[in-house]
Amino acid sequence: MQEKCKQKAGGRCIACANQCIDCVYRCIPRKLMKAGIALWVVFKIVFMIGVIVICIQKGIFPTIEKLNYGNLQTFPGVTYQQMEADYWARKESNSAKTLMSTDEIFNLNQRLLRTKATHMYDLENEKEQVDGVGISSSLIAGVQDSMTELSCLYQADGNLLTEEFIINLAIEARNPSAKIVQNVEYLICTTETDLRAYPTTSLLLEDPLEPDEDYNQLSSIRVGEPMVAISKSSSGRFYLVKTSNCMGWVEAEHVGVCRDKEQWLCAWKFNADEIILVTGTEIQLPYSNVTPQFSGKVLSMGASLQLVPQSEIPESVQGRSVSYNYVVYMPARMEDGTFTKKMALIPKNADISVGYLEMTLENIMNQVFKFLGNVYGWGGMLHSQDCSGLIRDVYKCFGLELPRNTTWQQEMPVEKKSMTELSRQEKKKVLEQLPSGSLLFMDGHVMLYLGKDRGDYFCISAAGTVMNAERTAWLHLKCISINSLTKTYRPDNTSWIDNLTSALIIWK
Repeated sequence: MQEKCKQKAGGRCIACANQCIDCVYRCIPRKLMKAGIALWVVFKIVFMIGVIVICIQKGIFPTIEKLNYGNLQTFPGVTYQQMEADYWARKESNSAKTLMSTDEIFNLNQRLLRTKATHMYDLENEKEQVDGVGISSSLIAGVQDSMTELSCLYQADGNLLTEEFIINLAIEARNPSAKIVQNVEYLICTTETDLRAYPTTSLLLEDPLEPDEDYNQLSSIRVGEPMVAISKSSSGRFYLVKTSNCMGWVEAEHVGVCRDKEQWLCAWKFNADEIILVTGTEIQLPYSNVTPQFSGKVLSMGASLQLVPQSEIPESVQGRSVSYNYVVYMPARMEDGTFTKKMALIPKNADISVGYLEMTLENIMNQVFKFLGNVYGWGGMLHSQDCSGLIRDVYKCFGLELPRNTTWQQEMPVEKKSMTELSRQEKKKVLEQLPSGSLLFMDGHVMLYLGKDRGDYFCISAAGTVMNAERTAWLHLKCISINSLTKTYRPDNTSWIDNLTSALIIWK
């Protein structure tokens, strides 16, 4: 009897349970599903709003202001978007990745010094004595041997160089105080200046209608750069110097002569965290009647100055408070031509960095795009850059010292891809695999590779003369420009991509 009751009770429990389950399947899932779907939709909306806000804050989406380019002109085939550094950086998923460490950069600098074909000078280990008489004699002979070549050049007035002018160049190249055993002198650049092939400030022009292309111009020298002087001109107006990557004449009034090598080393060999690095195309020191020597002085990208130690900073510099300013030691030239250093202020809003920038693709793009549209500067003329100078200034921001010209830069001991013998299709395959920020070379020109976009390949460089869009006449572009490699043509009507000779990946 008890067993039958249990069975009946069990049957009722099972029936009740089945009814409950049916109820759950019929009612509760519908409500839960509706609630779950509603919660999921809300979550997705909130998530997407969050992503959009972050993208806007990070500048990933162009703002209305960025899209308003007014009447800004581009080279044919280049869009407004492509003029933005972050447009190219965003195309790479790892644009913030460090490409070279501090140690790797140091090691590459050392390899560059040891590579003869780069024509770099290890200034710190240059000979402390030279044959001054021999150098002076060779300089005079060099001018005389170049008589025919020089006689084909023009002065700024449009007249050819006269024989008298060339003879005077030879006389000026002579060092009247030269000795067989002569000590070198150690110099620091105190005013941004030019490095010249001959001891004269006169323009030496191949084309009188092109006064911005001076045959006498070799390179430009930044404030604070070290030099080793191995001779001096007859008038004393010029020193024959070696910089880190070139040799030539520099005006004496733009340099300070150190009393010895120790003072010279202390004037430019700093730890990275001890320097202010100019990362803008250029900055200008504040105008001042208190210190006219530094008033409005220009410092270009790559110039580095020593920070004054915190314990040595006074309450005022140049007659004003140091608040909201970096306090640096500025190289200065005394009345007698000797070197000294004085405190100066650089405002917080200047485009500078404490120490070198980290070498990332993002930073490479940011630096090179600061020059976009700037005038082409032959050998560093016009306070601007030529093609190799642009590359040097950009990579100098990361602590690299690169060779002076395109021929020497091609010889750098880094990963190189030769393209001289390749067909156009084969060159495209190389470009497909080439990382952005690499260097591209053709005869007489170097470019920084941006990457592939919209089925084409693009670069940025200091460009001179190209063909116009219709390919009917020469176009004196003469600016830092973005160009398509397949749709830009040299004056001989051949495309840039067909003229590529090699590619270098500096960080490999």
